[in-house]
Amino acid sequence: MKSADGSDAGSGFWRRMAGWLVRPLRGELRRVVLKPVRQDVGDLWQALAEVDERHKAMIGSLRAALHVARQERDGSIERLRAAEADLGDLRTRQQDLAAACERAGLARGELERRLVATAAELALLERLALADPSPPRPAPVGGPPAVSVIMPTWQRARSVGEAIESVRTQTLSAWELLVVDDGSTDDTSAVLAAFAGDRRIRVFRQENQGASAARNRAIAEAQAPLLAFLDSDNLFYPGFLAAAVDHLERRPDLGFVYGALVTDAHGLPGSRILFRPFDAGALEAGNYIDMNTLVLRRRLAEEIGGFDPRLSALNDWDLVLRAAARAPGEALPVLAARYRVLDTLRLSDRQVAPYERFQVERKLLARRPQPPLRVLYLVWHYPQLSESYIETEIRTMRRWGVEVAVWAETRAVSPYPSDLPLFRGAVEAAVSAFRPDILHVHWLSFALGLGVLLQGHALPLTVRAHGFETSEATLTATLSLPGLRRLYAHPGQAALLATRDPRLRVVRNAFDSELFRPQAKKERRLVVRTSAALPSKDLPLFLESAAAHPGWRFVLAVVTCNGREDYVDRLREMNEALGGPVDLLVDVPRPEVADLVGRAGIYLHTVVPPSERWGTPLGMPVSLAEAMATGAVPLVRDLPSLRGYVGDAGLFYRDREGLGRLLSSIEAWDEGEWSGRWRAAVARAYERHGDALALRPIYEDWLDLHRAAVSGA
Repeated sequence: MKSADGSDAGSGFWRRMAGWLVRPLRGELRRVVLKPVRQDVGDLWQALAEVDERHKAMIGSLRAALHVARQERDGSIERLRAAEADLGDLRTRQQDLAAACERAGLARGELERRLVATAAELALLERLALADPSPPRPAPVGGPPAVSVIMPTWQRARSVGEAIESVRTQTLSAWELLVVDDGSTDDTSAVLAAFAGDRRIRVFRQENQGASAARNRAIAEAQAPLLAFLDSDNLFYPGFLAAAVDHLERRPDLGFVYGALVTDAHGLPGSRILFRPFDAGALEAGNYIDMNTLVLRRRLAEEIGGFDPRLSALNDWDLVLRAAARAPGEALPVLAARYRVLDTLRLSDRQVAPYERFQVERKLLARRPQPPLRVLYLVWHYPQLSESYIETEIRTMRRWGVEVAVWAETRAVSPYPSDLPLFRGAVEAAVSAFRPDILHVHWLSFALGLGVLLQGHALPLTVRAHGFETSEATLTATLSLPGLRRLYAHPGQAALLATRDPRLRVVRNAFDSELFRPQAKKERRLVVRTSAALPSKDLPLFLESAAAHPGWRFVLAVVTCNGREDYVDRLREMNEALGGPVDLLVDVPRPEVADLVGRAGIYLHTVVPPSERWGTPLGMPVSLAEAMATGAVPLVRDLPSLRGYVGDAGLFYRDREGLGRLLSSIEAWDEGEWSGRWRAAVARAYERHGDALALRPIYEDWLDLHRAAVSGA
């Protein structure tokens, strides 16, 4: 049934009926169901609140416990740190105690050593004091002297009088004193004039020529059979001449005697007395006989040629070595002389010790017995001007008596005169004709190329490396050659091999000491470069530097090389394009090159770095050693191998601008700077690269190899 508005009139009735029925049910539902639920929820919240309170209380307790634990931890850490600090202090004290014990031990050892040295010196002094040589026979009036005392002097007005008085107070009266004034300009003449009344004293004057020449002048004037020597700043002890003359008269077998020198200047450990028994072997290692303690037979001095005027220092060592090679000597237990340092004029303080030592040792080596030895050099081209490396070696070996011949594969484009037997063609023919004891090859690549040709020979084979071709691979390959006994390489080259082969020997390069010598008078604005005419030498840098510094004189001496003959013309063109700033010399003989380098104040070495185009491995350029030997200051590209080569003797540049700055700084040098640089260069050359010392290992190897081959046969 529908209502008037069209809705269902019955639906309202049923809704009202449902409301009447539900109301009581709602109340009952609230009472029976909802109220207990609410009560349970309230209880639950109450329980949760209680749990939360308990949790908060627990967290508070835990935080308090954690705080206490952290405090205890921090306290433990502090105690641990304190303990570590105490332990560190204990360790430091232990180390200090150990160091103190070590110092005490060293001090005790040093004290014991000094006590031993003092005891030895006291024993020596007692021996010297108790020495009682037979009293000399008094010299007859007007009779000849028993000994001539030689005294050179220069600028020693302050001390020469005392030296003369020490001769006049000798217990021996039969002496003569020959004083040679070597060009003094102080009051030396006036001091010497005061002794004119003593007819035993003769004075000679000459232009300054050095102590050796002055002593030789006195030896030529000497009248006695014995010679004694006293420098004009030292003193004789009174009984020296009497003891020496008496001993030599009683021992005609002796060539010389020497006494004890009292000195503070010889660096003697724990002693002031220079004196030891005569030992010829020890004398070759170093001098222990001072000139002022020596008495020598005049006949022996004349036989050995007196003093070497080329030596300005160590001339006493040289003289005694040559004398000992002719006649034995003996140590005489007597106080001979007092060595004094009174001024800065002492020759030994002013000379370059390595140069003087080299000269003495060079002569010593030349006097040693030289068994016969024949060596055939196998080289690419000979005689080639650019190969001074080879020529220096050959000249040195010939001075030691080695008979040398050369086999060359190719003719040199820049030859020079040579008197050596020269073979070409087949190696076998050269070996058959010359019959060598040793085959010696220069250049690794050339030795490797000859490998097949060398296989048929039982002769010992040695090879010497050059710089531009050396690598680990070429060294290893050369060591595999049949018959190879020795391979000679520079220090840097030998270091290329991880494992050292016993046949590999380190030998430095060498300059010819007969051509390149120290030259005191230098043209300080003369800049020189000597070189093979090759692109690897960076010679354009030399030309460009000359153009940039017109206030200097630049001279370039080049050698035409096989296979690059056109490069000389290229250098001429570059020089002309720059306006000709360089004096360009081509294929100049070696003596003229040596003269040029000897005059130069600066030696400018140029080279392309190995990592750049045209660069090659660097060895030890012999031109640098030659230049340093004359005292020229080397300017060198800043590369590690070249720094190690020239050391503190050189100055280094990275590029043309750096080179320009170097030349500008040199313009401000004073005399002291030039002198120091000169000395450093000469010392560096003669310490490391003098021919007689640098090449001696090769010669001695050859002797050993030859002896082994002969004994094996």
